[in-house]
Amino acid sequence: MARLFDGVQANICWICREPGANSKEHKVKASDIKRQFRGAGMFVAAEGERGRPAQGPGSKHLKFQVPICHTCNTTRTQSADRAYDRVVRAVEQTTINQSEIDAAVQACLRQGDGGAFRYFGKLLGCQIADAGHPIPRRLGRFVAGEVRNAPLHLWARPDATYAEMTSERGGDIQYAAHGGLVIITKKPKFLPVGYASTTTIGPIQFHYRYSFGIFEKVAIRSCRDFTAECARAVVETPMTALDHRKYGYTLSPE
Repeated sequence: MARLFDGVQANICWICREPGANSKEHKVKASDIKRQFRGAGMFVAAEGERGRPAQGPGSKHLKFQVPICHTCNTTRTQSADRAYDRVVRAVEQTTINQSEIDAAVQACLRQGDGGAFRYFGKLLGCQIADAGHPIPRRLGRFVAGEVRNAPLHLWARPDATYAEMTSERGGDIQYAAHGGLVIITKKPKFLPVGYASTTTIGPIQFHYRYSFGIFEKVAIRSCRDFTAECARAVVETPMTALDHRKYGYTLSPE
């Protein structure tokens, strides 16, 4: 069986697997940060932590820690970045109603903006790399444009956290967020079957998920430390009902 997963290697870009990784991707796109905050002061905080100031869109606090190569962060994924921009603009023109959001996203994808999947794949891969977990090689090839299809799913919805914050403060706020990395597991052994994350721009939250193929599900079992960590985390720190609501996932029946 061909190698299906890669680990993080110093100076190696996880997308193209070539040396020269020296460019850090934004957790939230720089143009979205500029448009959302319009020069206002920004603070960065993990959930439950006190915020720290970010000195503009180029702040290191707004970027992933594991770099990719300059080519993969610019020319190789430029069309994907532009496709994502078109999807975001279309969604922002809705009234933040779920049916309108769905229609806007699907209209963009029908018009050939499927490259947005590659952009979200880049974000997801960078989050996996930052966490030090096995990176699906097919995800890198998809982001690089070497393969046309990958099991990447995308949907959008009103962000629950944004809605709560605006309700508390009595008006719209300047807000952007990334949801960190979610490892999807399957009972009864809680083996990993995919990765997922979210990105929020103002009131809209984008969800994206990579589902392992049948051979990837078999191959991941050889990463024994990782699979053991996943099973242990499910038992010791399971997602709460609040987590599911915040991330937009449906609680599975017991």
